[in-house]
Amino acid sequence: MMTTDEVVVELKKAGITESKQVVLRFVREGRLQGKILTRKRGYRFKKEDVETFISDYFKEDSLSPLQELERLKEENKQLKEQLAYPKEYWIVENRRLAKALQEQEETVKELREELFQASTIRIQL
Repeated sequence: MMTTDEVVVELKKAGITESKQVVLRFVREGRLQGKILTRKRGYRFKKEDVETFISDYFKEDSLSPLQELERLKEENKQLKEQLAYPKEYWIVENRRLAKALQEQEETVKELREELFQASTIRIQL
């Protein structure tokens, strides 16, 4: 059985976290299995559960920390490019989004009215 501090060391080696609080959050979320002994002594973890958590954390559909860093760098580059757009672009984009929002609000209003009418008819029956 491993202590929380030992799990933190393993997760740090795996590049997941260096924080005891994050490990405890993983436990609360049910992502990492641990058994609490007492409040003072804390959690104990099976080595197999920790190994499973680490391997599941880096499944093919998720990114490694380095891949995530590269993704964030690319996103940052794109955002910087967008900041360089002229003011007129953002004015037009704002108007477009405001119009789309207004159309969606009108659709929601119509659907609410239909729902109210349907519920009124059902009550009358």
